[in-house]
Amino acid sequence: MIESKYTSRPEIQEWIDEYGFLNIHTFMVYGKIQEDDINMLINGLITATKFKDYNKMAIIYDWVSEKEARAWGSYIGTKIEFIFAGDYQMKQSELERVVLGGIDYLRFKGEYLGKRKSETDV
Repeated sequence: MIESKYTSRPEIQEWIDEYGFLNIHTFMVYGKIQEDDINMLINGLITATKFKDYNKMAIIYDWVSEKEARAWGSYIGTKIEFIFAGDYQMKQSELERVVLGGIDYLRFKGEYLGKRKSETDV
């Protein structure tokens, strides 16, 4: 179900083992975003925030089908998760501003769904 070249579940578990926990920020894009669009969002983060520790961040994105959207009381689209290893994190307001600005630039409607901390990859 994960469509990403940026990370895999085993790598995520290794990060939890190494750093103790992950901070995960979730966004929803109401459309089918492509890998090139994800790359543009990443480049925007790197440029706008002078983000240097790219090796401690992963991005996972996957399509939310009509069936899943109905089951969750949600909408069809692409869920994007920005995952930061351990205590490394970006200011939430800055992350929201840059990512939502990039989504808007791509002419998609999107929203920030929130942040959670993960201590196990279940």
